[in-house]
Amino acid sequence: MVKSMKVTGLSAVRLACIFTLLFLLLGTSVTFWLGSAMRSLFMHNIDQDLTSEVSEAFGARQEPHDVLHLEPNVRTFIVTDQDYRYLLQDRRGHVVAGNLPTLPPVSGFRWIDDTTPGLEKGQRYYGLGEKLDDGGYYFVAHDTSPIDTLNESVLETILLGFAAFVFCGVGGGLLMGILVRRRLLLIGQAVQTIQKGDLTARLPVAAGQDELDDLCSMFNAVLDQNERLVESLRQVSNDIAHDMRTPLTRLRHRLQQLVSGPQMEVKSEANLAIEDLDASLEMFSSLLQLAEIEAAGNVTRQEAVDLSEEVNKCLEIFGSAPEDSEHHIDAELVRHIMIHVDVVLLRQLVSNILDNALLHTPAGTSITVSVRKTAGQALLCVADNGPGVPAALLHKLPERFFRLDRSRTTPGTGLGISLARAIAERFGGSLLLEDNAPGLRVLVSFPLSDGRITGRS
Repeated sequence: MVKSMKVTGLSAVRLACIFTLLFLLLGTSVTFWLGSAMRSLFMHNIDQDLTSEVSEAFGARQEPHDVLHLEPNVRTFIVTDQDYRYLLQDRRGHVVAGNLPTLPPVSGFRWIDDTTPGLEKGQRYYGLGEKLDDGGYYFVAHDTSPIDTLNESVLETILLGFAAFVFCGVGGGLLMGILVRRRLLLIGQAVQTIQKGDLTARLPVAAGQDELDDLCSMFNAVLDQNERLVESLRQVSNDIAHDMRTPLTRLRHRLQQLVSGPQMEVKSEANLAIEDLDASLEMFSSLLQLAEIEAAGNVTRQEAVDLSEEVNKCLEIFGSAPEDSEHHIDAELVRHIMIHVDVVLLRQLVSNILDNALLHTPAGTSITVSVRKTAGQALLCVADNGPGVPAALLHKLPERFFRLDRSRTTPGTGLGISLARAIAERFGGSLLLEDNAPGLRVLVSFPLSDGRITGRS
């Protein structure tokens, strides 16, 4: 587990590095884009100013584009406007007017170096030139110091932004890594506790409900289910040990009597021993069947059947058993209520419920078996007017091996209702126990396969 914690810490550092790198890339890109946008906007404004300055030299009436008409305007501009540099040269390259040295006549925007004596070496200008109709050349330049200042500002902004993003990225990455590592350490401690056998321990879930919290919640749900299964297994083991002790003790006692008793009693005692073994085998068989039913994917012979017809067949199988035990059964079966089940298991469910009613009610009890459709479900109801079950114990009746004190001497394994509930739930249904006042009412619901109701028996 120590190795796992080291891996957790390394993962947190990697996460911090990745977060920092992404933050830096994003921040640098944004800063560079903003700087480039500012520079482009500034240069666009300068281009517009230069275009306006060139157009202004030709006057409002757009005088002819030649040296003769431009010379007076250019000489005026040189005196009145100190923000620009001007050049007017004839077709032979001689400077007619202006404060810039002669230039090759190239139209459009361009950068130039001012080589005028007395000026600072390396002075650069950005300007717009235009060829004249008489072969002359007119050029207007703007001082590049604002552009240089802008470039320096953009560079400083990028560097400051980069430094800020480095600080935020590294700090945020480390903080995130520490927080994630702390949570993972808590999760690791909880897992260690569970590994030591404490099934009540759970993974910590924060109030933020992020993806890690969702994962912890799902894992806690699995732990809850495992705890219930382990508790159920423990309870089943205790119940088996308790219920199997009696028949095995009786079996041992009878075998002891066979060894020491007279010869004439051997056959009688052997039969009783066989009955005890049969009861034990029936209990184990029921437990195995219950486990198979509760396991997903074991029921494969499902088909659409009429619930009333199958219940009626089960009543026919019981034959005269109710009359022999002085019970009276009434059937109210609505036909053509189709459900999708395994026929064999359905008949076992019905037989278990009927057998339970016959075994645990006194002679003269009336039992009503009904099938109807309600709220989009097929409903099987088996109700009796016997002594019933105390309301506080109704929820315990479907538990494995649970039996009332008065039923301890009655044959049975205590698994009949448990099997019935498992079968119902296996097919998407449910089993509910209610007080029939007096007696017990067992309600079993199934999803409908075809909900048509066409008759009544």
